[in-house]
Amino acid sequence: MNITRPHGLLVAALVTGWGAAILPASAAGLEKGTIEIAPAAAFTHDSYSFEGEKLGSTTMLALSGNIGYCFTDRVEGEAGLVASHVSVSASGVDSGESASSTGVGLNGGLKINFPGSGDVVPFAAAGLGFLSYSGDGFSDAEIEVLAPIVQAGVRLLVGPTGSINLFAQYSHRINAGGEKDVSGNQFALGVGLSVFPGRK
Repeated sequence: MNITRPHGLLVAALVTGWGAAILPASAAGLEKGTIEIAPAAAFTHDSYSFEGEKLGSTTMLALSGNIGYCFTDRVEGEAGLVASHVSVSASGVDSGESASSTGVGLNGGLKINFPGSGDVVPFAAAGLGFLSYSGDGFSDAEIEVLAPIVQAGVRLLVGPTGSINLFAQYSHRINAGGEKDVSGNQFALGVGLSVFPGRK
């Protein structure tokens, strides 16, 4: 079964790489040996009602953290952790009922930092990852595989030691949500933050 679902999760997400780096190194960019630390967090709370009666709510917290290393002034390898927790509570007739799940996983890949203009650095990335689920109703959950994860965006450099990253991301999900033989396509727009310790 295939499902397609837009999803703004993984604000973090999960930023991994791809591309060919045979471009001149004369414009803005990151130098060989640069280390990148990219933390991210997202929190959402949704409440539902029908004809004035509250039906329930969903709360989600997602955390991610990636570390990258620039092998050249264009090619960067990345790896990181991602975790999410979702809780659902019901009101009205089903008052008092609730369920929760936690997903923990890894991702990794390559990123290409293209020559930029001024403080703007375009990038493209691709990789893969996985998530393992636990919690209510997940005793027999399958490992979810994200392959590929493809991303494109721009860095807005903030001095030598940081950047704000704007990106669009696509990932194909195998065993989506821990459900066997369910596949999904996830599209997301995101904003992230990177820190480059020791860069001058």
